[in-house]
Formats: sequence, C-alpha cells, structure tokens
Amino acid sequence: MAYADYTHCAVCDSKAFYDANLNWDFDRDGLHDLNGNSVGIGLDNCAQNAAICTECFEKGWRIKLAEPHK
Repeated sequence: MAYADYTHCAVCDSKAFYDANLNWDFDRDGLHDLNGNSVGIGLDNCAQNAAICTECFEKGWRIKLAEPHK
C-alpha cells in the first residue's frame, strides 16, 4: 500500500495503521436526523490525532494527551 494510506508512528515514522478506508467525507450520504438536520458521518470532530506502532509501544513509548484549550 502507498505511504500516504497509513497513519504513521509519531516516534519512528513506520506505518502504524491503515487509514485509507476511513470516512474522511462529511455528510457524503446526506444523512439527516428526525428534525431534518444534516448529520455529518465523517471524522470532522476528530481534531488532531497521533499513533505509535506496536514495536515502539512495546519499547515503552507512549503518547501523552494534551490539555484542552480553555
């Protein structure tokens, strides 16, 4: 698979997980709630993300979550 089809490890830059099949579109199917409001089905609320590969995790690397902005 192509390099860009993966989320990469924040430590070693190896492939962490295959993300090409994730739905990055927002409201592509036109879903609506009971009131007729558009319901986005994408990852629009995902914000920033990070990943580490299994090998780096086994070496003890961890990802620290940032405090939310106030």
